[in-house]
Amino acid sequence: MNMYDNFFDWEFKTIAIMLLPPVLRKPKTIALMQTLAEFIDVVYASLKEFRNDSEYATNFSSERIQFEHYLNDEFDRIGRTIKIVNSPFLNRIYVYKDIEGREDVRLYKHSENIPVTLYKEQEYEISIHFIIQIPIALALSDLQIKALRSWVDARKLPDKNYSIQNV
Repeated sequence: MNMYDNFFDWEFKTIAIMLLPPVLRKPKTIALMQTLAEFIDVVYASLKEFRNDSEYATNFSSERIQFEHYLNDEFDRIGRTIKIVNSPFLNRIYVYKDIEGREDVRLYKHSENIPVTLYKEQEYEISIHFIIQIPIALALSDLQIKALRSWVDARKLPDKNYSIQNV
């Protein structure tokens, strides 16, 4: 428990009455002050909710386990079935000329049916670093997917790319 948990628990109706001089503490004046303090209570309640949400959001960084924890808290509290997995890594394949004497990759004829996949430079740069797997049973709406994307975009490292898969 944080020592500042109760620091923000204020009752403005009581404070308004206590700040009223004793001479003015009559039933009508007290009722007026409590009515005015009620508007402050509404604003204060939204501020307190924002503070709690912000405090909760600061618990998460760009680490995978924390991402999973938040996404499951937000979208699948019961089953906790949202997973984040690493995507397959694209190994760079270099093709050399015979004169260079390197045998890293051997190219085959089409009839030999031994495929070698070559990628363009741009494909290595925009490769997917992690995959967010969401079960089809959750049936997230487009609005929820947008909220998920905006949360992940705000917290992922800038050079990391991701995709969302329904499994």
